[in-house]
Amino acid sequence: RSGGGSTPAQGFMFHWDGCAWTQSSVANVPALTAVWGSGHADVWTVGDGGATFHWNGSAWSPVTSGATTTLVSVSGTASNDVWALGATSAFHWNGSAWSAAAGSPGNALGDIWAVAPNDVWVAGGLEDVPGGGVTSSVFHFDGASWTSTQPAANPEFGWFGIWAGGVHVGARAHDVDETVRAACGRLHRRPRAADEVVDSLALADRPRAGRV
Repeated sequence: RSGGGSTPAQGFMFHWDGCAWTQSSVANVPALTAVWGSGHADVWTVGDGGATFHWNGSAWSPVTSGATTTLVSVSGTASNDVWALGATSAFHWNGSAWSAAAGSPGNALGDIWAVAPNDVWVAGGLEDVPGGGVTSSVFHFDGASWTSTQPAANPEFGWFGIWAGGVHVGARAHDVDETVRAACGRLHRRPRAADEVVDSLALADRPRAGRV
């Protein structure tokens, strides 16, 4: 990502072949925010203005997402099950087209992590317009609808990062770093100890393609 002042930020794609990085030649790329892939011939990157680009193993190509604002995160489980997240809405790729997901989980969203088609997690919050604050929430999609829960901590600017594996969900904020455990449909806070690696092994039973 580059740019400054009134100059629009520009994005770049780079590929690692096992020995070195090479820049891909792609025209008119806006600033990019996230990348995810299910394999070497199925990679997505998202960014400013609702941009989505797809790598098919030999070239990048732009794909219309339907989003008009910045997409901040992308995650998926297969080539026909990919999610992209904007600050106020989520979008789903079914293998042939993007569409807006029914029922936005919030209006101050930060990150998305897909475990299965019926197990998708979003970190973010609900902006309280009168006070200008954010009620931090973790949202879950069960394949049919979104539900939300508020962990014990309520960071001022909402949750901005999330990962999920097994029955564990981890969420991060600017001033809080904790793990919450999903059990019986509810999230329970377990604060992170200063010398603890936060459930890094909890993902062992959820092998997933590369996500940065």
